[in-house]
Amino acid sequence: MWTASRSGGTLPPPGACRDARPSLAAGCASAGGTAGIFDIGSVWYKHPTTADVKECGGGFYPGVQIRRQACGKALIGVGYQEVEKCKVAAAGAVCVTDDEIARAEAEERKR
Repeated sequence: MWTASRSGGTLPPPGACRDARPSLAAGCASAGGTAGIFDIGSVWYKHPTTADVKECGGGFYPGVQIRRQACGKALIGVGYQEVEKCKVAAAGAVCVTDDEIARAEAEERKR
């Protein structure tokens, strides 16, 4: 049974995306499993030692889930962790703040 996610989309059954290899076939649209295939928002990644924040964009267009998952896999491959926004993350969890998001988006616009 699929459930509503915090961002308004839907998520696969609990645990389905949190295994070693979240996949689109399991209903996961991010490398770390925080986004379901019907979520349209961005997925955020944070480096544990540098605290650098990167975004894998969302949206609603053909292939967005594949692109978002590939982006996340690349970031995880260089040490980033997929994180939720602090306003929805569990207490004590590594998360990304609105200020960190704003800085990351400003940096991206400079490129």
